[in-house]
Amino acid sequence: NAPGASLTAAANGIYFLGASATAAEPNIISNNLIYNLNSGSGTVYGIYNSGGSSNYFYHNTVVLDHAASTAGTTYGVYILGTGTDNQVLNNIVYISRGGTGTKYCLYYVATNTPVSNYNVLNMLSTGGTANHLGFFGSAQSTLADWQAVNGGIFDLNSTTNDPDFAN
Repeated sequence: NAPGASLTAAANGIYFLGASATAAEPNIISNNLIYNLNSGSGTVYGIYNSGGSSNYFYHNTVVLDHAASTAGTTYGVYILGTGTDNQVLNNIVYISRGGTGTKYCLYYVATNTPVSNYNVLNMLSTGGTANHLGFFGSAQSTLADWQAVNGGIFDLNSTTNDPDFAN
């Protein structure tokens, strides 16, 4: 039995709740590898930022790939609240988690939207009824649809290429 295979609670890789900084001295969250969040049916968040400002997520790799999962919503990067000056740049988000839950590479429910670009967004999950690249107001399943959302400001230089991880 994989670690956490029967877990039903939420699992978080990086969790920021109201953690604010300034543009002159931002919180820089970089070069992290988030993986092995094995939850049987709980909600999984790779990176969670609620309400904080000037949080810069750079060069992180989020791999949510627990194939034995049976349910639970999956979020690669989840940003909500009224925080300003947040950035999601040069990250790899790779989701192939199993189960019936809805899955998102990027999920933005924010009054002040983050800068989001130069990311590799790879949605490989086939389980469940909804597997999306992004959410902002509504779910978007393709990179072209995601890039057109919110006036075309998200991930214009991002790709959906397989990052070809090697051991």
